[in-house]
Amino acid sequence: MAIYRDRRKMHPSLSKAFDSVQKSGFQVRYSGIYACIECGVEIALSAGRLVPERPNNPHAPGCPDGGWRLVVATSAPVERPATSESKDS
Repeated sequence: MAIYRDRRKMHPSLSKAFDSVQKSGFQVRYSGIYACIECGVEIALSAGRLVPERPNNPHAPGCPDGGWRLVVATSAPVERPATSESKDS
């Protein structure tokens, strides 16, 4: 799980970019932290990089490598649609 100290530096997002699962060897569209959907291990990738394939990815022993999901985007292309929090402000 990604950990942060200053929540003012984080923005919630409902972007569908966080819903898709990328397979190993796939070129990521967004820079950020990706987590394995099976074992939860995280890796940081820059936009345009390939998700590493075994044995070059850090899966937990025995993990079936089910795919990777963006959990924290570090670049602006991911839309930040209004949330109930921002509507009340």
